[in-house]
Amino acid sequence: MMAVAARAVVAMLMAAIAGGAPRDAAAQDVAQPALTFSDDLAQATRSATFRPTVDALVAALVAGDAGKGIGLVSPNLLKSAGRDTVQGVLRDQMLPFFAAFKEFGRSQTIARTGDGFGSEGFVFYLTMVP
Repeated sequence: MMAVAARAVVAMLMAAIAGGAPRDAAAQDVAQPALTFSDDLAQATRSATFRPTVDALVAALVAGDAGKGIGLVSPNLLKSAGRDTVQGVLRDQMLPFFAAFKEFGRSQTIARTGDGFGSEGFVFYLTMVP
């Protein structure tokens, strides 16, 4: 049960982390071709560049450092949700949740994602061992 909740929480955070590349607005309405195995391998390589940010955010939350954590949140999200709201969620929900973190579990899933601001990146579904 705890692992499922951890995946959901980390996934939400990863969708909010800065670093996504802007999408071409015209390309959003065009049907995308089916992905091949080599496309999946290329995705794995590209997603690896995002992993240090994932690790930095989790480390900040485990350490109880909301200031460092908020520095890793997308400026677009901070603007739309409000800095005070994001700080409150980090302080009141995320820091207590990650206080139980001991290590990452073995299960992980990485998928492409996009947001309402036109950025594309990856979402990391990770399990944790409390």
